[in-house]
Amino acid sequence: MKRLKDKYYVAYDMLNTSGFYWDDTRKCVTIEDPKILTKYLNKHPNKYYTANRPFAHYERLVIMFGKDRATGSMVESAAEALDHMGL
Repeated sequence: MKRLKDKYYVAYDMLNTSGFYWDDTRKCVTIEDPKILTKYLNKHPNKYYTANRPFAHYERLVIMFGKDRATGSMVESAAEALDHMGL
């Protein structure tokens, strides 16, 4: 699950960067120009996902992970959140 989540967030970040698009036919993130991918990977090195590689589960993962994510010192797991709520 963690690997899929990491892969999802890389694809999500790419799609929110100018020059990256979702190809619904091939089910992958695509780019207008290979230079854009090179520039992106220099700033955001990752090992989870690269543009133009199929990612058939992306649309389902959007439902699971959504666009919101917490970062920083206030991040907590679902189990920690339930403990804090007293459930």
